[in-house]
Amino acid sequence: MSIYNQANSEVKEVVNDLVASFYPDLEECQATIGVFMVHPTPSKIDKPALMVGGYPAEAHIRIVPYKDRVAGMADVILYLDGPNWYNADETERRSLVDRCLYRLEVQRDKKNNAFKTDDRGRPTLKLKKYDFQVNGFNTIVHRYGRYGVDAKAIEALSLHYNTLLPVDSGSDEETEPATDESLDALEAGNDQAVV
Repeated sequence: MSIYNQANSEVKEVVNDLVASFYPDLEECQATIGVFMVHPTPSKIDKPALMVGGYPAEAHIRIVPYKDRVAGMADVILYLDGPNWYNADETERRSLVDRCLYRLEVQRDKKNNAFKTDDRGRPTLKLKKYDFQVNGFNTIVHRYGRYGVDAKAIEALSLHYNTLLPVDSGSDEETEPATDESLDALEAGNDQAVV
């Protein structure tokens, strides 16, 4: 079991700043976001504080069910792994929160483009699926090497990752940003795409 505490004002400021900077729909529909820091219990200090789907996570965002919103809870809850947060620099913190907020999709009426709301007038939200996700087993990679499906998934992610980054973080040398052609080739499954 982990210990949950409401985040302090500094953490909430990061969330509010990102909403104001990048998420006008969240701001305009007045979606409320509860922010909690998750810490391991003293007896499990060496274990991850936040788990999602059985795996350690640095953050997790969820849409609060209707009945809980009626009881006064926020529209959305953002959970942050406390030890990870306090060991991260500002860029890591902001990107972590931004990644979670990016998943939120405010629903709009197709006819008049107005925000959809529930019976209590709260915004209707959905979680976007990730653009990419990789899972696999080390044992399968060891058994089949680079030609197994798990190794190919790792290679595909690596290629995708390299096409997204305009600068090689390992050097000061500038690289060209991804082109539309290289991204189209990647989406088409061409693992020979050159950036």
